[in-house]
Amino acid sequence: MRPHSDQVVAPEPYTYPEPYKSIVRHYAHLRMELLPYLYTLAAENTLTGAPLTRAMDYYDNKSDVMQSLSVGIAAGANSDSGGDWGGASGTRNNWESIPDHQSPATKAVAEATKALIENDWDTHRKALAAQDAVPPGDQYLLGPNLLVAPVNQPGQRRRNVQLPATPGGWIDFETGQTLPDGQTVGLPAPLSRLPLLVRAGAFVPMTAYRPSTAQFRPDTLVVRYFPDWQVPAPVFTSYEDDGHSAQALARREFATLRLTGRLTANQAIITATVAGTYPGAPVRRLVRLRVARVAAAPSAVLLGGQPLTASAWQLDGSRHEISLEFPLEKQAVVTLVGLRLLTAPAAQTDPETLTLTAPDNRTFTGSVGLHYERYVPADSPAPLRIRNARGQLVRELPTETSAGTHALSWDGRDAAGRPAASGLYEVELAGQHQRLVRLPNYY
Repeated sequence: MRPHSDQVVAPEPYTYPEPYKSIVRHYAHLRMELLPYLYTLAAENTLTGAPLTRAMDYYDNKSDVMQSLSVGIAAGANSDSGGDWGGASGTRNNWESIPDHQSPATKAVAEATKALIENDWDTHRKALAAQDAVPPGDQYLLGPNLLVAPVNQPGQRRRNVQLPATPGGWIDFETGQTLPDGQTVGLPAPLSRLPLLVRAGAFVPMTAYRPSTAQFRPDTLVVRYFPDWQVPAPVFTSYEDDGHSAQALARREFATLRLTGRLTANQAIITATVAGTYPGAPVRRLVRLRVARVAAAPSAVLLGGQPLTASAWQLDGSRHEISLEFPLEKQAVVTLVGLRLLTAPAAQTDPETLTLTAPDNRTFTGSVGLHYERYVPADSPAPLRIRNARGQLVRELPTETSAGTHALSWDGRDAAGRPAASGLYEVELAGQHQRLVRLPNYY
């Protein structure tokens, strides 16, 4: 995993100085930890055509989405070969029942397809009608449960994120803070962390970090659960096979792990069920369950209906997270009795009024184009200020009052019209900063 480069700067992250190397390392590790979730999305892509990364309006057109999601199951139900996934259309009724006359292999694939489709349908069916705003083009959904909001502008340390409507809202993947749905919020985006959000009620299957996919171990899983009272019966089905056989589906050589939750007034019941197998599949798995947003220790934790000792589970008070490990062969049931959740929305999420976007060039000799985007009109907008390396004000440039993208030009001169000296300059607008380098002009 590395960025592209013109070789002016080496692209390999191990060549980066700190703290950049550690930041890239963190997200490279996270990508590997998300392998079970990403592999499930890849299986869904194979079976239904659904992409792994999805535009924010991917679910807006209900009929188109359901036609796309029904492709795999309709083809699997109408063709005994199990290998043709294109050309079918229909509605949810196409995949609610599997014909009995199909071969065992075809029925297994159809059942798996149905489960993966339900990852999407059950998540979004309550929110489809609520999408009416034009979403930004620089944030996206990673599968049904994660929302990624990259930071694309130099010096940007907060960014606006449009949160789609969904029961229970959205949860910060790192901090567990709750964010309201159906509105735009301003979120911290320090250099070390980009906004990564998870849908309330979601399961996210993960694994321990390993430096290569060849070292992936399906016998050791991590399941993160983000419970919410407004999502009383969440479901997610994870897919796995041997990782290299192209005919795994046709040969019925795969397994699924179905994760379900059932929330009542004072408890949560989490069930993990394994179906299917493949060559090399583990007979027994060790699952580490991590439950987020826990306000206090539950009164009891049960495994298979039997109470666990206090030493068998842990409460991380700083992360508000309960974790425990349990063995899984075919099915395991964990019950958290007396569960209380932290569902109050996070503070200080007012959206930003503008973003200082990238300049034409960071180094220049004559003039340089500067850009910003204003999200709401301003009656008395603050000017854009340019300061030298000593912090002295060199120039102020007026900004527009209207919403939209705007550009202005600094001609490299100070307020008195004199050419500014070569050196380092800082551009500031609404608390956002960028650095420019004015080069000597030898001509």
